[in-house]
Parts: sequence; structure tokens; C-alpha cells
Amino acid sequence: MRISVLNLPEAMPSAVAGVGDMLVLARFAASTRQQRLDLDCQVLDRDAFLKQRPSALGDVLFLPPMLVLPERLVGFADEHVAVARRLEGIRAAGVTIAACCTAVALAARGGGLDGGAATSTWWAVPLLRERFPAVHFQASATRVEHQGYITSAGPLSWVGQIIHLIERFHGADISRLCAKVAVVEPGRPSSGIFMVPGFADSEDPLVRQLQELIAGDIATGVSVSSLARQLNLSERTLHRRVKEKTGRSPRQLIADARIEIARTLLETTAEPISRVSQAVGFADDSSFRSAFTRAVGATPASYRARMNPDA
Repeated sequence: MRISVLNLPEAMPSAVAGVGDMLVLARFAASTRQQRLDLDCQVLDRDAFLKQRPSALGDVLFLPPMLVLPERLVGFADEHVAVARRLEGIRAAGVTIAACCTAVALAARGGGLDGGAATSTWWAVPLLRERFPAVHFQASATRVEHQGYITSAGPLSWVGQIIHLIERFHGADISRLCAKVAVVEPGRPSSGIFMVPGFADSEDPLVRQLQELIAGDIATGVSVSSLARQLNLSERTLHRRVKEKTGRSPRQLIADARIEIARTLLETTAEPISRVSQAVGFADDSSFRSAFTRAVGATPASYRARMNPDA
């Protein structure tokens, strides 16, 4: 496997250097099984990348996490539009594009993710959904593959990306061994347990007001019709305006709020899970458990044990 790492000025230095380190660990892991891996890594700055032919990039173009604040995320992708526009042609030439965390904005800006699914770090997903509505962003996924693109969530997700690429090109046995040597837990199914409620709340006044109304009525069975009445809007208008601003429907925002508030209660209180279920408007514990597990990737009990072990 030959990897080219794109080293833009915003790239996280530890990830740029760490790709080579992970390949060294992979070679070492393989040597314990008397195997030799053909691994190679090159680091390219922006100018070198723009001049490089796709065939010279190897098997994988690796986009490490970019150190950009939320307010700069979309602007960052626009600033590097020349880089973004090259990505789809490189992918079409047979090079796998692995984009981590905030670097997913570049892949989205290049248009190669349109009509498909992707993930990114959880706080960036609402911003990316608004800017790139043609991409289906999955906030709780840790890794998503779509037509030659592999996107991953979180600034340290690059480690898991490399482990995954080793599996793809050199097999599951070497990949698992490399993960053990690196002391990495492979294959976490969801990033939902790391989300901080309210961190990425919308700045749009209507959406913010809607969130406040939902939170205030969450225990009493809040409905889209009641929200529309309180906002003096028709249900159809409410749905359209909220969908335009968030990429989510009002019904989905209600479901999101139930899970976010439940997570906060599980993290900060010792209330029985049945009381938590009632507090966020679920009719029974079974429905709550199913919805929470589907959204977060962990049952309410296991989530509390991880995040609030003294409860």
C-alpha cells in the first residue's frame, strides 16, 4: 500500500507524522509473523499535490484532520477549492480518498460525496449538512465508505483509518495485530457517546426558539402540530424552514432532543432509567432503550456505566 498524505497548513501535525509511524508499526507487527509488508508513505504540501499526477499518488490519498474552528470550517474548504476540485478526478483514477474529521469538508466541496453518505466530527456535521445538502452526513457513524471515499469522525480517527486501510490492502489478521501493537480499540460503531448536547446548536433564531420549545415540553409529548401553533406557522412551513436550516425535520429534532436530554440525565444524575425515559417523553422503557441505542450506539445502562460510573 502506498499512501500520499496531504499536508495543508491547517493539517494536524501529529496526524501528518503519525501515518508514517503507523506504517512502521504495521511492518513490525507483520515481521512477528514472518511477513513483509510493502508499505510506502509520502507527504505532499499543497503546491506539490496540485502538480502531482494521480498515478503518482499511490493507492490512497490521505486527508488528515484540519485544525479549524467551527466558524472557519466552510470557509476553509472554499479557500482550498483548487485542492477540493482535484479530488473527484483522483478518485475516478482509482485512488482511494481517506478523509478524516474536518478534512471531510474538502471532499464535500469537491462534489464527490454528492448523493452519498459521509461522516465527520459530530460538531461539524450540522455545519456541513447546511453547506452541502446533497451529502447525507451520519453524525453517529465513526467511518463511512462511499464510492472510493472513506470518511471518518473525530480528530484522532486517523489512527482507525490507517488500521482500516491496512485491513483493506493487507488483510484482517495483520490489521488486528497492528491494532494490538498500537494499543488501539478497532471498530467503534458509533461516535454518538462523545457528543456534547447543545454544542452545535443553531444560530438561526427560529431553530433556536424551536429547540427551546421542544426542551420545555419534552416530558409532555411535544408534537409538531403544537410547535407550529406556538410559532404561528403552518406545519408545512415549519417543516420547510427547519429542513432548510438544519437538514432535519421538526420530528427529527424532537427525537434528537429526547436523546440529548436523556444523555445529560444519564451523565449527571442517578435517576433510575425508567424515570429518565419518562422525563424525555417515552411511553415505555423498551421504546426508550431501542431509540437510545439506535442513536448513540450504546444502551442507556452501558452509556451511564461509561460516562457516570458513580451513579
